[in-house]
Amino acid sequence: MNIAPLAIVVMLAACSKPSDPQVGSSAERTAEAVGAVASAGPETAAPAPASAAPDGPVSQYTSFRHCKVIADGNGEDWSTSRCQGLGGYTLQLNYFDARESLDVMRGGKVIGEIKLWLRGGGGFNALGDTVEWRGTMQGGAFVPRALIVRNNVVRDSAQPDRSVGVLEVVDLERGCLAGSIEPQANQNQAARAIVDALPGDCFKP
Repeated sequence: MNIAPLAIVVMLAACSKPSDPQVGSSAERTAEAVGAVASAGPETAAPAPASAAPDGPVSQYTSFRHCKVIADGNGEDWSTSRCQGLGGYTLQLNYFDARESLDVMRGGKVIGEIKLWLRGGGGFNALGDTVEWRGTMQGGAFVPRALIVRNNVVRDSAQPDRSVGVLEVVDLERGCLAGSIEPQANQNQAARAIVDALPGDCFKP
């Protein structure tokens, strides 16, 4: 009996290799937006590289740690800091009495006053250090559509040391709050989904 053809088939099967498993998604490789209360410092940090493929939505990052105090209460409990931005935008962080709000600026003018301290019913709040800028690459340049910031909200005045980390989505073009994501599994991905589906809701508290 001629077994040569069968032997050739067996040898070819032994030499073949399975394809490589798929690498994790770009969302899984994206850094989580976490942090504590913003602090003043030199405005020198460079933005982090984009976190997704250039033909789709991408994220870049700045930090509230690199803000410059431009006004303070001279002994009173308030301050205003100018913060690094991207795509022609600048952020202004406003602090008063353990509460923080955020102004979006472009061309030296405020285009949106995001009163994030109201999101907890007017109680105390503090923004996380990391600012996620979500947008697209156009002609080799990053064009942001929205911000995602962590808002650590105190909801029980009797427990000021306990806060809830809510992700706030800020629509840059309209200068308003586009959504809030409560703590949950895949919280960052849910916030990015709001950005990627803009335009949508727009709140101006």
